[in-house]
Amino acid sequence: MSTHGDEATTIAALSQAIGLNVSSICRHFGSQARLLAAPMERGAQGFLSSLEAVLRAAPKRRTPQARLRWVMA
Repeated sequence: MSTHGDEATTIAALSQAIGLNVSSICRHFGSQARLLAAPMERGAQGFLSSLEAVLRAAPKRRTPQARLRWVMA
């Protein structure tokens, strides 16, 4: 996907690259769209988990603007 882009990456090409048959990939993901969405979902989940940890650590007794600046830093 990183070499050819999302749209040019076929399930057949992925199957050949990773050594799994096409039916196994299709059965697991259901569609090419779900296959392409999976890494983005995983990345978003990691980002949101990190953001939650940062927000919990943000100083509580500051103005919302000061807390936002702290979080962004």
